[in-house]
Amino acid sequence: MYIFEIQPTMVAFINSSINHNSFPRSRVQLLRRAVSDQPTGSTIKFNLGGGLTAATGGSVSVETIRLDDISWPSSSIFMLKIDVEGFEFNVLRSATNLFAEKRIQHVIFEYTAWFTDRAPQEVLLSYVQNNLGAHFLYAL
Repeated sequence: MYIFEIQPTMVAFINSSINHNSFPRSRVQLLRRAVSDQPTGSTIKFNLGGGLTAATGGSVSVETIRLDDISWPSSSIFMLKIDVEGFEFNVLRSATNLFAEKRIQHVIFEYTAWFTDRAPQEVLLSYVQNNLGAHFLYAL
């Protein structure tokens, strides 16, 4: 399992959970990097919301990583779960080779159809259907 997280408090919580539950580090990889379609090793600065910004002065700078640039341990990725608060398109574009090779079997991401600007979301859904070749889309 690969986990990508940029928020320092969440990294600490995830590490605590890994240790508390005795998950073997060989099975759980936690990377403090932002998955993005920018070249791996680029730096992105994020403004964090709420009380998470106190220790970082309101923002956090992290290195990027493209999903296509990871040496995945198996030929197939059963599930890719994306929770990136509006940056789904960037994550999906970072995996164009993985999708072209049909190595990702399932994708789950949050799609908020109400109370937001729908134009970017329509572009995202169109990309998933037309460029990534999704066979099925389900809205929950």
